[in-house]
Amino acid sequence: RTYLKALPLSLPVVDEACSVIRLLSFSIDTEWAKEEGEEAAVNRELEIAFKDYLPRNNDGIFYIKHHGPAIEAFADVLECYLSKFQDNVILKKWLENSVKSVAAVFKERERKYVLLCSKSIVGMH
Repeated sequence: RTYLKALPLSLPVVDEACSVIRLLSFSIDTEWAKEEGEEAAVNRELEIAFKDYLPRNNDGIFYIKHHGPAIEAFADVLECYLSKFQDNVILKKWLENSVKSVAAVFKERERKYVLLCSKSIVGMH
């Protein structure tokens, strides 16, 4: 949650057109839950919510493009369902991949900052 709240403000705020906005009022498809199980339904809804952030790379990192309440709501969803399904491997993977994904945002931001500083220093000579 802390990392999601600290995402760079240079990222745009999630707008209504972005699928991740669904996280603000997250719910699962009850028919899907009856047929496949509640845990599978949660995973399905997360896949739908994050469709604009996919594909993932080989490390499970998805591209975070926004900041704000909708992306921060992801922490609430994970907290809710991980407390209910503590041993669910897929939900644990969502948590692990989200941490990696946020770290990638900060790493890329740091790389851009270093490049910007390098260009400034080179330009001084």
